[in-house]
Amino acid sequence: MKNILFVLVFIIFFFIIIAIFFLSASISMKLVYVFIAITGVAIIYKATGGRALFGTHERPEKILGKHLKILEPDGLGPKPPNLPEAIAIYYDNGTYKLEFVEPFRFEGRVEKFVFISARHGGYPISRVKKRGLLGINGTLESGIGFIACLIRV
Repeated sequence: MKNILFVLVFIIFFFIIIAIFFLSASISMKLVYVFIAITGVAIIYKATGGRALFGTHERPEKILGKHLKILEPDGLGPKPPNLPEAIAIYYDNGTYKLEFVEPFRFEGRVEKFVFISARHGGYPISRVKKRGLLGINGTLESGIGFIACLIRV
């Protein structure tokens, strides 16, 4: 949906720019420069990450109690385990505690929960969607750290 919206906005800007160039004899050049400057700022904003530049805030109430799935863990050995679904149960200072639906064994230990935080600034975990991955840092109950992707189930 976002891509369709971006394409429509691009097409509208394209036609406005064409109209400005055809009507430039009757339009003040200052107006043309202002429009080009606004378009340039919008393109730079979108190309450099948009909202991530200014950061967004965690909204724990949107994610607490929801089922989440950690995918593709990196840093848990050459054959990483398939982590079970987890439920977000606690939030404190940018870190969520997720309790696994069923405990699993990893390196001889039983893991019951994991702590996760956002991998990149400006991309809060509370905005995770059912479709689309979000990069996270994770630490298992035993203290072993990893990076992974997170989706909402």
